[in-house]
Amino acid sequence: MITVQSGCFSLVSSSERSRARPNELKKNRGLGADEMRLFVAIGSLLLALILASPGSAQAPPDSLLTGTMSFSKNTGGNALCTVGDGPSSFKRNGGGPARVAFPEAIYASFAERRNAYVLSGAGTLVFSAATAGQVRFDYNTDYPPDIRQVKFSGYSQSYNSSSGALVVKFVMDLRGCAVRVLALYRL
Repeated sequence: MITVQSGCFSLVSSSERSRARPNELKKNRGLGADEMRLFVAIGSLLLALILASPGSAQAPPDSLLTGTMSFSKNTGGNALCTVGDGPSSFKRNGGGPARVAFPEAIYASFAERRNAYVLSGAGTLVFSAATAGQVRFDYNTDYPPDIRQVKFSGYSQSYNSSSGALVVKFVMDLRGCAVRVLALYRL
């Protein structure tokens, strides 16, 4: 038989057990009810802390994620700017630039002769701070520089590892017309 004596295990034969006095038997029976409750409480607390660690605190993996961008529109001043809803993709490696595919992004100035600038396609988010920077649409060199490179602010991303979902939010400023960008991506 194995018994606990002052924190150590010891082997006690059945003949020694029968020769022990009643007080010694009581002493060697193991943990009391109070100690057992304390042991269970500490174990439960540790298990709860391990299981309650948030999945959103983790970063998304360095891979191409596909998802959907939601529709957003603003008519600021003499302009209309929209981000269309539809399929999108996202990739960001650590703290570096991010690549975002816009299903449809349009800037239309009512004061200019040109009807609209269509910025659909891939854009690179280049960060100058943790939540701000420039979106660079590199593919169309016919557009003015302030249309191909627009400011963004309010960038946030939250990743839930248990569902594999990444939510990306920011605001693009197209010549004073601010439009919200909201997208949901999954692995």
